[in-house]
Amino acid sequence: MYYKNGVPYINGVAIGNDTPAPGRFGETSNYFDISSGGIATLAGTAKRSLTLRPFLEFSILKQTTKPTGVAIGIFNAYSMPIYNSDNEELFFRMRVPYRWDGVTNPCFKMIVALSDAEDVGDKFQFQYGWNHVSVAGVIPVDSNDVPTETTIITDHAAQYSTYSISFEMDLDVSDPHMASRDNLVGRIRRIAASGSEVANEILVLDWVTVWTIDKLYGSF
Repeated sequence: MYYKNGVPYINGVAIGNDTPAPGRFGETSNYFDISSGGIATLAGTAKRSLTLRPFLEFSILKQTTKPTGVAIGIFNAYSMPIYNSDNEELFFRMRVPYRWDGVTNPCFKMIVALSDAEDVGDKFQFQYGWNHVSVAGVIPVDSNDVPTETTIITDHAAQYSTYSISFEMDLDVSDPHMASRDNLVGRIRRIAASGSEVANEILVLDWVTVWTIDKLYGSF
C-alpha cells in the first residue's frame, strides 16, 4: 500500500509508483482482480451468485384468467393442473444481468406447494421453456424445454407442504449463445409425470433466476 496526495493505493505489482498498477487478492485460481483501468472481476470460488426475480406477464393472466389464483392465509399462489392447450401456464421475462460470467448455466427456481394431501411416492412434473433474443437479433419462435419431476417424500405429504424445483438453462442448446443484455423469456407448464400422478393441482408460490457473476458491475 502507498499514499499519493493523501489517498491510499493498493498496488499489486510495485509499491510507490505514481500510477496504480493492477492488484490481485486471493490465490492462483480464486481471486478478486482489479485491472489497471479499475475494472473489478472475480475468478474461481470468488465468483458469487446473483438472484433476480423475472417479471410475470400479468397482461396474459388478465386476458386468459388462468391459472387460478389461490390465497393461503396471507400467501398467494397460482394453482396449476396438467397443461392441456388451455392457457394453464405462466410467462416471464427479464434482461440477462450485466454481471453474469457469460459461461455458467443459469437456473430458474420455483417454490411450489401441495394443494391437498398426497400419497408418498406419487409424482408431479413441471416444464420450463426458455429462449432469448439480443437487442439487435431476430425473435425466435421455438423454446428450449427443461422438465423437472418431483416425488412426494415421507413426512412431507400434507396439504401445503412446499417443494423447491430447479430448472437449469443449458447454454449449449441455445444458438446464438445467450449474452448479457439479452431479453430472456420463460414459460412454466405442469406436464404429466412419468409415474403415479398426484391427485390434486400444484400451487406455484414463488420464482427466481440464479446467475453466477464474475463482475461487480457490467458495461452497457
